[in-house]
Amino acid sequence: MRWRFFWTGSAHAEDFTGPRIEARAGWDRASPGDKQSSVDGISYGIAAGYDIALTDSLIAGLEAGVDLFNNDTSWVSGTTAFESSAKRDIEFAGRIGTGLGENFLVYAKAGYSNARFEETMTVGGTTGNSRTELSTNLDGIRVGAGLETKLDDGIYAKTEYRYTNYEQGVSRHQVVAAIGLRF
Repeated sequence: MRWRFFWTGSAHAEDFTGPRIEARAGWDRASPGDKQSSVDGISYGIAAGYDIALTDSLIAGLEAGVDLFNNDTSWVSGTTAFESSAKRDIEFAGRIGTGLGENFLVYAKAGYSNARFEETMTVGGTTGNSRTELSTNLDGIRVGAGLETKLDDGIYAKTEYRYTNYEQGVSRHQVVAAIGLRF
């Protein structure tokens, strides 16, 4: 049976070690705390990392990444119009993983994230005479888990869930897919 390869044997850690770069994209939900409700959007970005073998089947690594978003929302209250946008996210994280089957790595990650949100308030409606713009950077803690698949020598794909808890009650849920190159 073809599917049995997934459960027989385990991937060797060296198959998932060394420097790597990746492009990623996926779903993003930003929840701005006490303001408007959650806003869904698309995330896209790049990351680079380095993984080492701790044992025959256990790896540990570091990763840095930058993501951009299209999460925009607007609302009107009386004669005041509001606009809010998630702009970018910078991530520094560590991960630990183990082989699963012949070509798979399951991992958990944790780290630091810094996100930029921009808000605009226009008094007098959308064409009002008073406009205020604010850009806010928020620090947060990110946790996540993923499954990485070795496609060919040096080429991998992965799917990852991430949750980030920022300052001021802001949070973010993401599901991303990536394609990468390991050197």
